[in-house]
Amino acid sequence: MPRRVPFERAIGYGQAMTDDPIALFDRWYAEAKAAEPNDPNAMALATADAGGRPSVRMVLLKGHGPDGFVFYTNRGSRKAEALAENMQAGLLFHWKSLRRQIRIDGAVSFASDAESDAYFATRGRASQLGAWASDQSRPLADRALFEDRYAAMERRFEGVDVPRPPRWGGYRVAPERIEFWQDRAHRLHERRLFVRAGDGAGDRQRRRWRAPSHSDHWVRSPAPRRTRRRTARRDRHSSAPHSATCINAEHPRRPARGTTPSPVI
Repeated sequence: MPRRVPFERAIGYGQAMTDDPIALFDRWYAEAKAAEPNDPNAMALATADAGGRPSVRMVLLKGHGPDGFVFYTNRGSRKAEALAENMQAGLLFHWKSLRRQIRIDGAVSFASDAESDAYFATRGRASQLGAWASDQSRPLADRALFEDRYAAMERRFEGVDVPRPPRWGGYRVAPERIEFWQDRAHRLHERRLFVRAGDGAGDRQRRRWRAPSHSDHWVRSPAPRRTRRRTARRDRHSSAPHSATCINAEHPRRPARGTTPSPVI
């Protein structure tokens, strides 16, 4: 059975408390690599085209840092076509063995040619040839046609290094929101949401994260009416950041005015 992580280690409290979501991601990702039996770097990638039609699929994380989360694909694929129309995406990591999720939303940009070339060079030769043979998201009459294309690429590049196909490369999702979700007993799940602070896309590299507020806990039982009024007044005049740490119950109380409730999972 998947194990629950102790509370003080779960979501960045106690000695491990951090207001840096990238550092917290690094910690969770390292723990997922140690715990997950397969593909801890697997993530769902959600896109929407210009008409708002959504689509989601699994891809693999191949690089990450403060500037974003990187994956690679054929730039003629359906996901690439959607991104060409709408350069926004959502990512979701789900590590079942740790009962954890991380949601990331942000703008998408192309990874540089140099970065794409460097990653492509690390792939196995068979995978490199497959990138040339695959006309991703396009229909085939049968599997044999795909295998014939692969054989043709083997002959074409026999005895030489396989270069990166021009239609294949990386994308980077620059996070604007990162939400850490930890399963809790009795559906008292916990979230920690970070939102980018700062003005203007051009200032993104220097922008800071709004750290979660420690006062914004949602509990199962409603507080007395007088306490709720006092909390609402305090929140209206508080200079605390808008992001919040939330403990979700099946029937959480109404949040104070000015805050946005997270849906119950």
